[in-house]
Amino acid sequence: MKQLMPNSIADVVYQKLKKRIITGKLRLGQKVLDADFVDEFKVSKTPIREALLKLKSEGLIEVLPRSGTFVFKFSEEDLRALCDTRLIIEEGALRKCFQSNNIKLLAELSQNLKRQGELIERDDFSEYLNIDREFHDIFFALANNPYLEQSYRIIFDKINVLRNYLLLTKEFMTHSIGAHTAIVDYLLQDDIDNACARLKRHIYGTFNKDYLTHLNMLSHKNG
Repeated sequence: MKQLMPNSIADVVYQKLKKRIITGKLRLGQKVLDADFVDEFKVSKTPIREALLKLKSEGLIEVLPRSGTFVFKFSEEDLRALCDTRLIIEEGALRKCFQSNNIKLLAELSQNLKRQGELIERDDFSEYLNIDREFHDIFFALANNPYLEQSYRIIFDKINVLRNYLLLTKEFMTHSIGAHTAIVDYLLQDDIDNACARLKRHIYGTFNKDYLTHLNMLSHKNG
């Protein structure tokens, strides 16, 4: 078997650590020591440090002087800025695809909503995050604007982190599907302005101050 080159090893380590941050296996605010992964990954400290530097450049890792290396955590300002940025990009994509490809947009969103309803009917929470992400991804897939999609990808990882810390109850899922349904209903009425206004309420209503308190409690446990 061909041996991996050092930069390939670092990339493998990077992908493994990134997945752990996004899924919450490495918790927000958790201290990270390169030595912790030497035995597990059976590599030297060098590729681990390279992977951590790459994660730092993406904002997923923070290096605090005289304290160490930590998984990032959100402040109220961070959360607000991320939601602001997400809304600007996502609303732009929704308006663009509604203008240029609204028939296909409505068909794909309606099909996605049907799948969401089926999950509720069988009390299946396991796939909801994937289908929710697909609902929002449809905007970018049909906008035919690579710059919008690239802009979204810059913040995509942190949005995924936020999603994976949601408390997925039936009540939450019902509320989320209700927001998605309202967006589609406005689009069916050719009311893009109210669809975008409902999208805004959906984003800020999901990642609100109560949610931030929940994140900070988790971060405090790992501090």
